[in-house]
Amino acid sequence: MKHLTTNADLSDIVGRMKDRHDADERLRLEKERATQAQADVIAHNKRMESEVTVLVDDVISEVNTRLPTPLIKASTTSRGKEYGFSNRALRVHFFREGELYESPLVPGRVETLRNRHAVHGGYIEIKEGNEDRQGWNLVLVKPSDSATGEWRIVETRVSGLSGRVARFEPFATEAQLFADNLACHWSSAMHTFNLSDKTLERSDVLKIVNAFVP
Repeated sequence: MKHLTTNADLSDIVGRMKDRHDADERLRLEKERATQAQADVIAHNKRMESEVTVLVDDVISEVNTRLPTPLIKASTTSRGKEYGFSNRALRVHFFREGELYESPLVPGRVETLRNRHAVHGGYIEIKEGNEDRQGWNLVLVKPSDSATGEWRIVETRVSGLSGRVARFEPFATEAQLFADNLACHWSSAMHTFNLSDKTLERSDVLKIVNAFVP
């Protein structure tokens, strides 16, 4: 025996199907917006990375143009650039996207970084052979009301209270330790390292290149 389908039955089916479709569409749009937002962040950080490498390139180029033959050689790496002279290398390295927040030594310190609008980072270091010499960390600070943000250069030195001695200062650190150190510095917490930070300028790059040339 056939059962008659009422308008109420059809309305219920159609209504549930529409609700499910609308929910799926909202989820799709949310994922799409999140993907686009992440792509925009990555593109922005890449543009800001190029500001640093262009600044270093300009100083290195000026040095080379004053020599009979350019002596500082530049090469591109997977995460930045490297400049070589004699047995020394000047390395400009940027962290992976999100690496600054991946594995903080003290999780609570992540909020300090977020509150101070740290969005990306890296370092510039001098190497001689396989040995690390001086190094400077970089942090990209971008408040929500800023179109681009700014790079800050961070110098890290061992605190006299730690009883430790560093052979070369300042020194650069990888993302995890840098995030921990920077959060302590910005929250004025007691720490075994002393940090100072300022807006990255051409004069800072000149100082770094001066230390790079033996």
